[in-house]
Amino acid sequence: MKKSIVQMRPVAQFGPATSVPVFTAKGNTIVSNMEAEAQLYGGLAALVAAFKSDLASLTTLESKATGPTGSIVDTNNRDAGHEKAFASEETLRLSLQLLVDAAPTPAAKLNLVVKSGYDVKKTRTIKPKTFGVDNAPATGSVRADVPAPARRYSIEWAASADEGKTWVIVASGPDAFYVYENLTVGVNYWFRYRVTLPKKKAGTWSDVLKLTVK
Repeated sequence: MKKSIVQMRPVAQFGPATSVPVFTAKGNTIVSNMEAEAQLYGGLAALVAAFKSDLASLTTLESKATGPTGSIVDTNNRDAGHEKAFASEETLRLSLQLLVDAAPTPAAKLNLVVKSGYDVKKTRTIKPKTFGVDNAPATGSVRADVPAPARRYSIEWAASADEGKTWVIVASGPDAFYVYENLTVGVNYWFRYRVTLPKKKAGTWSDVLKLTVK
């Protein structure tokens, strides 16, 4: 299944154990927003109403459980009400996510989430790793990093001290990094790599990177 571009953060990140006042406050905001934007969420009206009803019941149950005469029975009833309201919220959120996914543009998707009162779920962006070289901590050393090769592939590391006119393959192995050592400080070096597969033709050489050794 293709992952949605815009996703919503659940009202209760950690399930029914989340504080009831926090849960109901956020839930009531969502209900109020979605009722006010009936032209956008009209198809979800029954789910919104069910969530609203469960929130109202939960508020009453919370008052009994935390009141001066609250008993273990009241606490259990409150927890059961919280479970029910949490399930209603999840059903509403998943249905709204389908509506968001069907919106024609990223802006329209985001608008549906924001106007509903839900928070946009933050997604972690991982930058693709590219070939890079930098001076290593040890004097006269340079560390090179590349994207990790597939299994059974190895990497050949090459260096040049004459602007790439001649190259020396200094090492080969499965690691996605290599530390060139014993280089002359203050001198420019050029670096490149290629991926190879045992008993098969080596790949093409990468772009060349230049670095002054420190």
